[in-house]
Amino acid sequence: MITSPNLFSGVFDMVVTHAQALGIFEVVYPCEPKSAPPNGLSCAIYVGGPTQQGFSVVPARSGLDVVAKRCVFTVRIHYPMLHEPVGEIEPTVLGATELLIDSYIGDFELDGTAAFIDIFGMYGEGISGLPGYITIDNKIFRVMSVTLPVVLKAEVTESG
Repeated sequence: MITSPNLFSGVFDMVVTHAQALGIFEVVYPCEPKSAPPNGLSCAIYVGGPTQQGFSVVPARSGLDVVAKRCVFTVRIHYPMLHEPVGEIEPTVLGATELLIDSYIGDFELDGTAAFIDIFGMYGEGISGLPGYITIDNKIFRVMSVTLPVVLKAEVTESG
């Protein structure tokens, strides 16, 4: 039998808290929004990266009686595509992205809830961003989908 504390949700909560603490987003969604975000910067956080799965075990940090886990989050920044002046859209999204990434790198262990943020991708893809556009409620948004991989602090202990 494998026993485990509820680490995934604790780390998820800390990722959300970091985004909120920046004070640059009108709203931080702990999910993908079902309706259009407001007209300013917003952020949505959910499990699973734009280019990879939501979690995995980490064989290199595991052994015969312990299994280490890695959880990948998407932190998607939204900004309305119809914003004027149009020349502010890219700098606004890029500036928010940099502040967001710097805040996570600056708190490498997410206030002690994680072993570390897998910045350089020791166990898969590291922190990265995928720009794009999405439509929600017939409104187009410029987005940056940031992949945030986190290696969990505690390991699951296998018992027989």
